[in-house]
Amino acid sequence: MLNPVPHKIYQTQASVAKFTLERARYWAPSVAGWGVFAGLTVMLLVSDVPLVRKDIMSKIPHFGKFWAVEESE
Repeated sequence: MLNPVPHKIYQTQASVAKFTLERARYWAPSVAGWGVFAGLTVMLLVSDVPLVRKDIMSKIPHFGKFWAVEESE
């Protein structure tokens, strides 16, 4: 006699230290937000360093004029 209820087939999820892709999708927006916040905070704190101001901050499109450094000859 055939069993009328089909058997369920379970598949395992790939994981690294019990961290699966499903959990990564859940945490990704939060991690991205905190990363942007941390990056902007670091840039704000080091914006007074002359080398950072000249090489990084002054080359940001539309906002670089605020940190423009006059070149001495």
